[in-house]
Amino acid sequence: FGTSVAVDGDYYIIGAPNADIGTNVNQGAAYTFQRTGSISVWNYLRKIVPSGPANTNSGSAVSIRDDGSYMVGSSGFQADKGKVTFGSVVD
Repeated sequence: FGTSVAVDGDYYIIGAPNADIGTNVNQGAAYTFQRTGSISVWNYLRKIVPSGPANTNSGSAVSIRDDGSYMVGSSGFQADKGKVTFGSVVD
């Protein structure tokens, strides 16, 4: 947890490429947070789990923008060819 971190504006994303998802060892995930209020409280938004098998290592690289859009890198996907998952934490 915390292998990669990005902050922009009121959004924060943390990568956890060694997270086990179900029985998939090292599938990986990313966790997003949003700052609210004048005292800068960071609230958990969601866990992002890109599709993939074990050893995908999703969360090895992360990026987030102040509009809530994010990218999560999966360095181990398809024999280390890798992939990037895009999305938004804003509904």
